[in-house]
Amino acid sequence: MILASVIQRGCTSDQWGLPAPLPTQGCYTWTARSQLWCLCSTDGCNGVRMGKASNMTLEQFAEEAKSNNSARDGYSVDTVLPPYMVTGEGPRRVLQCWECQSYYQGYYYSQCPLHDQVDVTRTYIGNCTGRCVMHNALDSDHEVEVMHRGCSSSLYGLPDPLPADGCYSWHHGQVWCICSVTGCNGVQLGVPGERFDAHISSNGHFLHATSIFVITALLLIYF
Repeated sequence: MILASVIQRGCTSDQWGLPAPLPTQGCYTWTARSQLWCLCSTDGCNGVRMGKASNMTLEQFAEEAKSNNSARDGYSVDTVLPPYMVTGEGPRRVLQCWECQSYYQGYYYSQCPLHDQVDVTRTYIGNCTGRCVMHNALDSDHEVEVMHRGCSSSLYGLPDPLPADGCYSWHHGQVWCICSVTGCNGVQLGVPGERFDAHISSNGHFLHATSIFVITALLLIYF
């Protein structure tokens, strides 16, 4: 077996489970995963070699920041939007949806809770060409109920077309909620109504009955 050290570079908003708040500069050990993380805040700054870990871990930084009241915890708005949207900074020209899940491969991600709204300071929000979606599901490998939030255009097997905005029951006792306003899938799951695909089933019955009527009429005319 070959053991190799891997370096990953990217943006913190694409990562799940990081302690919050994060430092803006420096290298720290993330004790929960026994990993070295270096953070910086200027263009292209993560293209250099890894530095050495400071004497403080990411977890210790987060705890100290909270005790000094310098954390951004507690940010809460009714529309569940990220701070730059709430303050009016930057245009909101396209639909944007929260993208996260509450549990993955043995890790819980508190910024994407199952029974609460997302933590807007630690959750990624991205452009969506469909509609915002949130639903629960059972992780059968770990017997854990998981919350998923995202965009309908990146999911397969959904009813086509989608029903009106609202919450619906679907396969295996799942609740699916869809909505069409930026940040709308950052709240708690609602109470489900009819089946997610009920509108397709009813339309299908109507089309089937209409087809039979037309075929019958044509046969009577022809004969």
